Amino acid sequence: YQRRVRGTSLCLMAEVQVACIGNSIQYYNDCPRLLEALSNGGVVQDSCFRGGCTFRSILEKGNRMNKLWRTPNALRGDGTHDIGAGTIEELLSVRRDYVIMNDFTQGPARDESRADSIAVLLQSYAPMLERCGGIPVFLVTPAYQFPSRGSEDLGDPEEFTELLLQGYQSYVNVLAAVLPEAQRPRIAPVGPAFLMVRSESPGLWECMFQLDGFHPSPCGTFLEACVLFYTMFGRAPPASLDDAATLWSRARNMAPHGEEPLRLPTSEEMEYLSLIHISEPTRLLSISYAVFCLKKKKKTT
Repeated sequence: YQRRVRGTSLCLMAEVQVACIGNSIQYYNDCPRLLEALSNGGVVQDSCFRGGCTFRSILEKGNRMNKLWRTPNALRGDGTHDIGAGTIEELLSVRRDYVIMNDFTQGPARDESRADSIAVLLQSYAPMLERCGGIPVFLVTPAYQFPSRGSEDLGDPEEFTELLLQGYQSYVNVLAAVLPEAQRPRIAPVGPAFLMVRSESPGLWECMFQLDGFHPSPCGTFLEACVLFYTMFGRAPPASLDDAATLWSRARNMAPHGEEPLRLPTSEEMEYLSLIHISEPTRLLSISYAVFCLKKKKKTT
């Protein structure tokens, strides 16, 4: 990649093929198509999503976006709808450069579900990842804004995020041991980036969640996409941040389904959020700059 200035093209040797695997943390506000928009067309994505899924359940049950993404923006020229690949096997049957993956939010923070995810990553995902050639990018989901869905024992947002980081680090470790060096997994610390916003701009942090306190709002999805972009390419997205509506003009659905979407981020908010990045994103087992700052702050207070 070569980045010039915002609003100009992102120069590419070839289109970057990105596969997205996960649940509503990614499909709310259509993060995959937002990534395409932020790249000025340099990223080409496909996905397999299922609400509330774990790595195992989506592998076994497949895509469930046939209703949520049956919208005008999802309509293709041939009359079909772009809802993503039907199965994980289909999604990873072709060459990929990156594979973005997120587990059920509480999964990595709990011993039993973490162990199950590690088992299925080793047994089923690792061979498919090696065949498609994509670098795994684990999306560390944001901790819930407030305790819900039985998360009370996971602590406050900082404690919850630390447990999530430990879980995703274990996913990285097991895949790093079996995949080729060129596919060393990466961590996209979206959750720690949310905590940075909480520390620096509490009012904006409150606007980064849906009313349920765990799904991302458009502001939250924007930060998520920026952290993912930086984790893959080591730089801020090149797209112009003057108009959020333009960035989301191709979104297949601005969830929650059937409800009025929350407001889009302002240009000033997008400029701020686009600069919250991770340190050394291309290195294996990297820890986010956000977490480093938070730990340093805790030691000095």
